[in-house]
Amino acid sequence: MLNKKENPLWNLLFNIVIPVIILNKGHTFFPNNGPLYALLIALAFPFIYGLKDYFTNQHINKISILGLVGIALTGGLALFQFEGHVFAIKEAVIPLIIAVFIIGSVFYRKPVMSLFILNPSLFKKDLILSRLKSSQKEEDFKKLLNFTTFCLGGSFVLSAIMNFFVALWVFKDISHLDSDMKSQILNEQVADMQWLGYVLIALPLSLIMAGILWFLIKRLKKMTGLGLNEILSSDIS
Repeated sequence: MLNKKENPLWNLLFNIVIPVIILNKGHTFFPNNGPLYALLIALAFPFIYGLKDYFTNQHINKISILGLVGIALTGGLALFQFEGHVFAIKEAVIPLIIAVFIIGSVFYRKPVMSLFILNPSLFKKDLILSRLKSSQKEEDFKKLLNFTTFCLGGSFVLSAIMNFFVALWVFKDISHLDSDMKSQILNEQVADMQWLGYVLIALPLSLIMAGILWFLIKRLKKMTGLGLNEILSSDIS
């Protein structure tokens, strides 16, 4: 079966935008147990989209998983009426765990960036390694991979810090409200956190990651004496 090229706009729409809107306003359509129904419907979008993508293209859609986990965690906490500081900790813990994994990969001598740059489906691994060996740049290349991996891990530490403070700002104290109103406001806060997280955190993080990758490729070209088209795999060049 031939893979269909994925449309990133549809991907974001069904996995992030629509679920956030449902979490924000969906409860208004259900007089009873509105927050619960809103959460279940919001979860259905990334779940169904990810399932369809898997059976159509035979790959796991990471945006669907991200949307599903994020909505389940934040919506679930809202459903059980946990308040601000719990959300703030949750928003910080996930990127912090990722940061620990990325930085830890350097100490295990398998830096995360090597999984990308030495991926045969993306770059000409054998040619790159051959040129590095002939120019005696292998040790410099290892240092480059370690440095860029540390930078990548640091970007997730920054994300954790930003997530924490944005969550503290979004999730206001609502302990004085009755149960129904508390559930409604929590769902709205969850939705606000979702879209603010992507605008204020995910987008800048993506730009930082692109900068790290640009720096890595620029240095690699200098070390090998090869151009971009020469190091890219024939599948994408």
